[in-house]
Amino acid sequence: MEEIFKKVSKIIKRKIPFDIMDNDITIKCQLKQDLGINSIVFYDLLIDLEHEFGIEFQDVSLSSPAFFDIGTLCKSIYELVQGELI
Repeated sequence: MEEIFKKVSKIIKRKIPFDIMDNDITIKCQLKQDLGINSIVFYDLLIDLEHEFGIEFQDVSLSSPAFFDIGTLCKSIYELVQGELI
């Protein structure tokens, strides 16, 4: 999960429209409230994550519990990656 978090943090940092320090991005950061990610940035972010991890998200919505914060996003990615390995 640590490697997933590092990759996700790096991609998020490129997507948000303001400068943020690496240590300001934590597993508990909420995508919408804390990082100001709107729906356009959200879908762009998911496309980059799908390419990075070789996965495909299903039924995506910024209000989905699977995308509430970075921790739940990383967990969703981990589960999808594990499913691809089976």
